[in-house]
Amino acid sequence: MSYKQTSNTSSNPILEITSEITSEITSEITSEITSEIVPETRTESTELSILLDQNRKFNRDINTKHKEIRTLKDTISDNQKKIWNLCEHDWEKEPAQMNEHTTYTCKICHLYKNYYMYR
Repeated sequence: MSYKQTSNTSSNPILEITSEITSEITSEITSEITSEIVPETRTESTELSILLDQNRKFNRDINTKHKEIRTLKDTISDNQKKIWNLCEHDWEKEPAQMNEHTTYTCKICHLYKNYYMYR
């Protein structure tokens, strides 16, 4: 992915939604972690077992969230394929950096003019 493509993410609503979902998931995990902090009044062995249990739970939660993110990315990809076929594209030239090839994006759907990305 070139620099130009990553700098264009702010105008792509699909990528903005992905970013929002990722930040929601991150805040969800953070709130779960902070809500389950163990008080320091327990014995060492009890505290150790509680911390180990917490880590197991957090790892399961992380794996679940990764699966959810993967599913959402697949859905976005499927949507982009459908959008590619439905949109009556109006291409505009992207400003190229030195030694980069010229690219185009659609003014309507914000997809790149690259059929192979959306097959």
